[in-house]
Order: sequence, then structure tokens, then C-alpha cells
Amino acid sequence: MRAFKDISAKLSKTHGRLRQAARREEGWFQYFLCFSEETEIRLILIGSRWAGKSSSGNTILRKERFECGRTRTAQSEVRHGLVDGRKLTVIDAPGWSSSLSLAEIPEGDKQRFNMFLCPPGPHVFLLVIDADASFNAKHLDAVTSHVELLGDGVWRHTIIVFTRGDWLGTNSIEQYIEGEGEALQSLVEQCGNRYHVVDNKNASDGTQISELLEKITETVAANGWGYFVPDQQIFQTIEERRRKVEEGAMLRKSQTSYVALYFSDCTWGFFVLWFHICLAFYLCSLHLHAI
Repeated sequence: MRAFKDISAKLSKTHGRLRQAARREEGWFQYFLCFSEETEIRLILIGSRWAGKSSSGNTILRKERFECGRTRTAQSEVRHGLVDGRKLTVIDAPGWSSSLSLAEIPEGDKQRFNMFLCPPGPHVFLLVIDADASFNAKHLDAVTSHVELLGDGVWRHTIIVFTRGDWLGTNSIEQYIEGEGEALQSLVEQCGNRYHVVDNKNASDGTQISELLEKITETVAANGWGYFVPDQQIFQTIEERRRKVEEGAMLRKSQTSYVALYFSDCTWGFFVLWFHICLAFYLCSLHLHAI
């Protein structure tokens, strides 16, 4: 009887493993159906300034496609590439100040951040965080304030990418997350414990990007192989604000042009008046000489 129970338990475990393997195979089969060679995976790199977004974009594409190091990204840049048989579209979005809360974010930055959605929408947001820098409650507030401008659903499509992996030394990324405290742990949980470490100084190590692409694939699969669609109400509000900002800028520009033209006309009018006064004095002096 005991032998029977042992055999039954082993069969049950084997059956469980087979079911898991079948699910994995089914998942990869769906992957190849949904992501053929003609289908692109769209990624958006987001994060604070100087976190290493552009460098990470180059590491992902395995080519120097984004300019980095000298200047910060002022507007979104899009690059395409074929990596491990996958067509990738990578968008490098301008970074935000890691010390600003939502109330302190300039209105222009709010709208600009939300204009980076690649049509019809990105599959995954890669939230880039510098593993060499501290991460406290203020940094968490800045990250959530910016990311949630896209709507609550964005977190399901987000993977944290820790840069400067070489700075970790002998420590694991899990030790780093635990050592940084509650703020970073909370962010990792918000992203469904999806994170990855890259060493942009060792870009030739292709395995780190192959592993990241696997995590991206798993994230897309978990979201039903669909792309992110921003909250329509939030998107409309942002578009409204963007239009108002543009209209205000155009109005200020027209007012500046009018003032410049006014002063230009005034200057010319003053010159003409001065010329006539001088001419009148000259004619008067000639008349007095004649007398």
C-alpha cells in the first residue's frame, strides 16, 4: 500500500511537470504565432535623467544607435533593430528630475512624456534605475507621479532595468533591492517583481539582453500578447493641456512679434520726426542768413 502511494505521488508530480511543460510550449507556440518575423516588439525606455536610458538602448540593440554621455535626451528618439531574430522598436524618452513630485513637475514635461507612445502602443515600458544611486521615498514619489500619468494599467507593462550592474560587485540585485529599503521594494512589487540588471560597460555580453528579451516576452504573454493602451480620459486631458500650452506659446509669440513691430514702427516714426525737425531748423537758419 505504501509503495502504491509512493508511485501515485511520483506520477502526480510527473503529471504536474508535464502540464507545466505543456503550458510553456503552448505559450511559446502563441509567441511564434503573435510575434513572427514581420511583427515588431515596441519598447519605451523611461526613467530619471542620467539613469542610463540611452546606453541601455544601445546595449539592447547591440549597436551604438543613441547618443549618450555628452548631453541629456531633450526629445524622444526612435531606433529600430533586429536582435535574436526579433524586430525591435526602441524609444528613448527624455528623463525627468528624480527629486520632483507631481506638483512640482513642469506642465510641459507632463505632456511631453505622454507623447512618446509609439503607434499603436508599446508592448513594454523599461523603467531604468541606476543601481549605483540611492533610492528613497522622494525618488519613489517622482517615479510613480510620472509613470501614473499614463494610467494605472501601465504597471502591468513595466519592467525595471537596473543599470551599472558592475557596481554591484559580489552582491546580488536582490541584496541591493533589500538594502535600499521599503521605497525600492515597493516599486519592485508595483511592477510585479519584474526586474533585470544590465552592465552597459560590458555591452558585448549578449546573454544579458537575451535574458531581458525573455522577460519582455513573458510580460507581453501575461498581458494577452497585447500592447499598452493609455487611459483614454487621462490621454484626452493631457492632449487638451498640450493644445492649451501650444496655443499659449503661439499667443506669446504673436504678442512678442507685435511688440517688436510696434517698437520698430515707433523707432522709424521717431527718426522721420527728428529728420523733419532738423530740416526745419536748417531752412530757418538759411532764411535768417538771407535776411
